Amino acid sequence: MDENNRSVTLTSEDERLLVKYADVIIAEEGAEVPAAAEVLAQIICTTPPELVENIYKLQPTKRLIVVTRTTMAADLARVLSGSITSNHFALYGNGTWYADAALAEIRRISSMLTDEEGNELQLSNQLIPGIYASEDGRLLAEKGYLAELGGTTLYGKQFHDAWGTLLPKRFTMSTLAGDNISFTTRTLAAANLLAQMKKRDDGMIPVPEHTLVFEKGRCLVTEWTQPEDRDAGLRRVFFLQLFGAEERGDALASMLPVLAEADEIPDSFLADLERIYINNAPCSFRKWSNIIDRLLLDYEELGIVKGGASE
Repeated sequence: MDENNRSVTLTSEDERLLVKYADVIIAEEGAEVPAAAEVLAQIICTTPPELVENIYKLQPTKRLIVVTRTTMAADLARVLSGSITSNHFALYGNGTWYADAALAEIRRISSMLTDEEGNELQLSNQLIPGIYASEDGRLLAEKGYLAELGGTTLYGKQFHDAWGTLLPKRFTMSTLAGDNISFTTRTLAAANLLAQMKKRDDGMIPVPEHTLVFEKGRCLVTEWTQPEDRDAGLRRVFFLQLFGAEERGDALASMLPVLAEADEIPDSFLADLERIYINNAPCSFRKWSNIIDRLLLDYEELGIVKGGASE
């Protein structure tokens, strides 16, 4: 079925986008306008031909929401929409939305960003909540996220509304650790997370699902949480970071495949992991700090990292 003529159920965010980008409503007399769209200017048409005439006249230069009451008017609007290749209108007929093409177009427009100098970026996909990739592989932080990193201020191209920042050049898709992250990088990421926790004075820990890891172990975190049991929270954070899975009843089953592929793991660190995750020994923040500090010293002696690698 033509996407212009397919009925869809819209989320509140979908409706918000349609209304934000629409210029005017063309409505059949007596039709019920969606509550979210009542703020828009309206042109009321008494007959289906008048409604079609107004669509023809305004559609090339205005973004429309068409609202119908009768089946005839809705059918005429759907036929007309099939001939449109750009600036698609959304149709709302008797409580049913036909808006796939309009939404796809609006999402594309809303993902166009610009900086103060007019340089444009196109959002591609969300990596974690608050962090997006652009089509050319740069990373962008939505407003309120990672402001401490600086970066270039970005605005929505259509309305020049504040959007967020383009992160510094060291953070790109090409520098992400990726799916085949090595165990050494995993451990350096754990060290980096610990270093970030030490800089905080609120006892919060990172939310793993809101964490990005880069090739040298540098992590970006967009959400922190205050767990009821900090030791248990740390245990989960580090197991997920080190082994890429939740700790289950048989922790060794998740650990072995990763450890089997690892290079140059200091024996003392393996012993610590065995004690914590296999023998179920408690491990406090201070103990984790000692474990990671010793690991980094061992890595220095092995020539794997230089001092300050966890920062």
